Formats: sequence, structure tokens, C-alpha cells
Amino acid sequence: MKGENKFVKTILALSTKVIPKEESIIFFSSPTYSDSAKALYEYAREKKVDVKMVWLTKNDEEAILLRRRDIPAYNIYSREGVKVFLKSKLIIHTHMIFRVGGVIVKGNRQRYFYLTHGIPLKGKPNIVYNPEWMTRLIDRSITTSQLVQYIHASWLGIPLYRIEITGYPRNDVLLKPGSIGHAVRYLEKILGFELNNKITFLYTPTFRIYYSKRFKGGIRKVDGRPYDNILPFKDDEIKDLDNMLGRDNALLIIRYHPFEELYKIKVYRDKFNKLKNIFLLTSGMMNKLGISIYDILPSIDCLITDYSSIYFDYLLLDRPIIFHIYDIEDYFKSRGFIIDLQDFKDTTIFTPGEKTYTYNDFRDAISNIINRQDLYAKDRLRTLKLIHKYRDHKSSERVWRIVDQLLHN
Repeated sequence: MKGENKFVKTILALSTKVIPKEESIIFFSSPTYSDSAKALYEYAREKKVDVKMVWLTKNDEEAILLRRRDIPAYNIYSREGVKVFLKSKLIIHTHMIFRVGGVIVKGNRQRYFYLTHGIPLKGKPNIVYNPEWMTRLIDRSITTSQLVQYIHASWLGIPLYRIEITGYPRNDVLLKPGSIGHAVRYLEKILGFELNNKITFLYTPTFRIYYSKRFKGGIRKVDGRPYDNILPFKDDEIKDLDNMLGRDNALLIIRYHPFEELYKIKVYRDKFNKLKNIFLLTSGMMNKLGISIYDILPSIDCLITDYSSIYFDYLLLDRPIIFHIYDIEDYFKSRGFIIDLQDFKDTTIFTPGEKTYTYNDFRDAISNIINRQDLYAKDRLRTLKLIHKYRDHKSSERVWRIVDQLLHN
């Protein structure tokens, strides 16, 4: 079966309304087996729940890899994938299976349980583009606190009562007993050497360019001010940073956004090979171990990001965060934020960490962390209390109670 288009969506929408449903669950995340859908699926397998569960993907290779790990998985547009989708009563997803807007593919007895893929920080609310679309599609969703519940409701345009405060299943791994040891071993396996108490920094920038083969020229959109390097710095500055990290027994790991990852790897892999203390972390590296970025986070001493909502999750570890926002005015113009531009830049209510704009700022902020100068600990605690009601490893357990309700009511 061919990929998504209006005709295919219409056929699926009509078929799913007449085909009887069975008490089975579809799981879906994008672009890979990851996020809270992965965490909840693995929780259910560990608990040996008595319900049929199938993973759907849009990637044939991933479906094959998952089946090799004894995970029933199919391409959504394969014959088996369509068959499973049409019969399943519950769809658990972190990303939309079909593009937002237009035809809604949903049977009369089907339920969509949206786990979300993060707390919205950038962009405009979906209700601006597709009024009532989400309300008609999503039957239940989850969030992390009362404040974020209101943010999600206004963002998605769905009633507040459909969003339950449970925490995100993907964050359970951050707080499980033994998580730091497991994370260190995963990272050592990927890097190929022992960390030996090195100070670890992880840089997780959001995307500036959305690369996709589906669009002319391979580019769907551009936000902010893209940079033509492995970091938004000059070559001599990157070399200086690499040397400083080496002197101070530290390392920097770069994890690009999935929208940019393949392009960045193709263009800049050779540059990484010339550096001794700056490393690339890819989806492929983690997929080989059957893990996600959340399995790595407990091994990270300091997170560096810009406008990526991953830092909301990292707050649970109570460790320093650096915001490198070199293009914030440009990014604000093209995407916007849920908070005022000046609040993002000048306050720490939502962004509890050092703000850097230039290479020298960035270097100094890293130096502060290496020298154990944690200047924003109180700010992080305040933000943590606003963002996370639960600070434990039982989000999957709370979410599964909702799954039971949706399946059996």
C-alpha cells in the first residue's frame, strides 16, 4: 500500500468505521521506536499484561529490526499494518500517525491515547491551524503538572478533563534505582572507552532546518539561524573548546534533532573524527542497544540546549542546564514561544540556567560547571515544582491504569 495521501486516508477512515474492533493496542512514535510509547510498551511487556500489542512504524527497516527483538511490528502502510490498525481498539501514540488536518482516521469504537512528545515551548498552538481537529481525534492525554495541564489543553485545543496528570513514562528510567550505572555503561559502550569520572556535557539543539525527501530540494522549512558546522561556532573556536575539555577531563556529546541528524552526519562526520573530546551520538548508535536518549541522560552532568523541551525532563535529575540561544530573536520571529521573548532571555522561571549567546559565553558557562559553580540550583528547584507533580519512577504504572479504563470501558 502506498504512503499517506488524502485518498488513502479517506479509505482508511471509512474502513475503520465499519470493521469490528478487538481489545488490542497499537503503539506508535516517530521517527523511531522511542519516547513514552516505547517506555510504556516495555513496561507492559515486563508486567506480562494479557492484551495483544503491536508496534506500527513508517519505516520498513525499523519494523524488521523490532521483529528480530520479538516485538510484533509492521509498517502502517503494509497489508498487515493496515489490518492491525483497522481492528485495534486503542491507539497509543506520541506523534500523529497521520498528518494533522483534513480527514480524521478513527473508528466508532477506536480510542486515541496521546502521550505527547514533550511540553510545548516553541511554536504556535495547534488550535490556531486546525480548530476542533484534535478535540475530535484525541480521547485522552497525559501531562506532568497542573500548570502544564493548562498549557497542553490550550495548545492542543482539547478539554482539560481529557488530560491526566501522571508524568511521562519515558522519564521513569531517569529515576529508577541503578539508572546512573546503567546509563554510564551504555554511554561507555557507545563511545568505546571508560568515562573514568569525566565530566559529561550533552548538547541537544532543536532543529533549524527540517530536512525531508518529501519536499522539493529536501527542505521543508527553516527556523532561526542555521549554522554551517558541528556547533554554532568557527573551526578555531571548536578546536579551542576541544582542547579545553581535554585539559579539564571533560567531554561534550552532541545529539542532533532527528529532522537534521542524517544531514549533519553526512556532512560533518569527518570533523568529529578529528576531535578528541567532542563526540557524536546518533539514533543508530542507540537503536543498536535498544535504548533512547533517556537511557543516556542519567550519565550526563550538564545538559546544554536551546529551545528543546528535553530540559523539562532533565530537571528531574537536578543538574545544571545551559541555554545556548545565539539566534533567539530570529527563532522567536519564525516559531514563537509559549512565553514572552524577554522572559525567556532575562528570567529563570521557565529557563533555570545560564544563557549564552557567543562562543566566549558558552566556554565560560562550561568552565563554571567544570569548576563546580552551580549558580542556578534554587531556580531549578522552583521550576521543577511547577513542571513536575511526581518525581518518581512510577509514571508508566499510573498511565497503564488509564489504558485499562480505555480498553475495558
